[in-house]
Amino acid sequence: MKQLTSYISLWCLVIFTLTIGFTSCQQKKKEITPSEEFAPYINAYTGGMIAQSSPIQIEFTEEFARVEINKVIPEKLFSFSPSIKGEAYWINNKTIEFRPEKGELKPGEMYTGVFQLHKCMSVKPHLENFNFSFRVRKLDFSLKTGPEKVTSESPDQATVTGTIHFSDQITIEQVEKMISIDKKGTIEVKETSIPLLFEFCIDKIEREAKDYELTITANGAVADIPYTTSKQVLIPAKGEFRFLSAQRINEPENGIEVIFSSPLSLTQDLKGLVELPEITDYILEVKDNKITIYFETTIQKELTLKLHEGIQNIEEKPLGYSHSIAFSQVNVKPQVEITTNAAILPNAEKLIIPFRAVSLYAVDVSVIRIYESNILQFLQKNSLDSSNELRRFGRLVYKKRLDLTKEPAKDIRNWSNYSIDLSGLIEQEPGAIYRVILSFKQAYSAYICGEGSVDPDANNESLVSIQSASNSSITEKDEVLWD
Repeated sequence: MKQLTSYISLWCLVIFTLTIGFTSCQQKKKEITPSEEFAPYINAYTGGMIAQSSPIQIEFTEEFARVEINKVIPEKLFSFSPSIKGEAYWINNKTIEFRPEKGELKPGEMYTGVFQLHKCMSVKPHLENFNFSFRVRKLDFSLKTGPEKVTSESPDQATVTGTIHFSDQITIEQVEKMISIDKKGTIEVKETSIPLLFEFCIDKIEREAKDYELTITANGAVADIPYTTSKQVLIPAKGEFRFLSAQRINEPENGIEVIFSSPLSLTQDLKGLVELPEITDYILEVKDNKITIYFETTIQKELTLKLHEGIQNIEEKPLGYSHSIAFSQVNVKPQVEITTNAAILPNAEKLIIPFRAVSLYAVDVSVIRIYESNILQFLQKNSLDSSNELRRFGRLVYKKRLDLTKEPAKDIRNWSNYSIDLSGLIEQEPGAIYRVILSFKQAYSAYICGEGSVDPDANNESLVSIQSASNSSITEKDEVLWD
């Protein structure tokens, strides 16, 4: 995916996405910030962090009358350091795209580019060459495994599922070569609706006379990733029936997942055999060697799970021992979500946007105005509820901190509902579109991580697009520049 960095209003300086942690004193190359003098000619260009498969684009401020779309441009317009093999094309009347050959962009590499602007239009001598830079995202991945599954059809075999998530594009054939196990079994990899996420299933894993740990290895070398990781999954001994593990879950719903060493009886009534004394209303679901207990999302308190010795497997063999497992109160990571998908709000005295939040003392509300003259271009790149290239089309005109502790009846460590009244920010003005963004800083977090510190990874943002039915002016209070 490409990332375009744009000039915003009054020819503001381009703001690049910085590469976090790249601070080596041995690195000689620095990111290039082009002069604002190019703003009358160049509207946007590829900069910051890009994917290995991304093209490099230059978008002009004005359209050219005659261009040949998707035909190789014979004249050399681009040069790069390190060099990149590829060809340049017009993709529309305003944009030239350089398409690198496969494998030319190296992960982690910083490139500087020169675009010969004077070959496309008349410019002042010191603006003949447009200099810019970008970095290619490093390839990395994470491996997660789920609990082992034992079915009634194959009680002497186990199945393990998991996911592998990449930072950049990769083929399913490469993923298949990466995953291996230290025992016999069949490995199947599937693509998901998320382009960088793959699911895998390891089937026909033989259970042995004693417990053992299956080692699952993902070796990145086959995809030119200098990283290897392994996970161990317990494969229980065949012929045994015992409790293995229990954990709280929040997907697909809120609850507790309990794993046993063999498939459970489907005819046994589990009422009184599986208990949560602190909760009166919950649902039990049995599938293979797993019991899932579902209850309301709002229940985050301390719980005690009691498993009685009378629980039976498919062979009607009882568990034999009772178990009591204590779960501490769930410490939910900071999150904020807008609870409406509406993009157009009608004329009204109050413009209410409902949202919900958890583990936050406050949130920031920001309003971005999409310039009326840019709306058609914005809608070419976006639907009303998407947010591609916002810097190109609009400007941050309002930002305010909302204190969520002013309602003492609400527990900020559990999901709670709130609302924002935008009537004081937006007045009627036909044709205007506003992007309302809810976000938070680490300082707003009520999440306890380690010994009283906030979670350094806590970060979230929720947004909604608002198109006023008649149109717009923003109040001057709390006006800030785009940050």
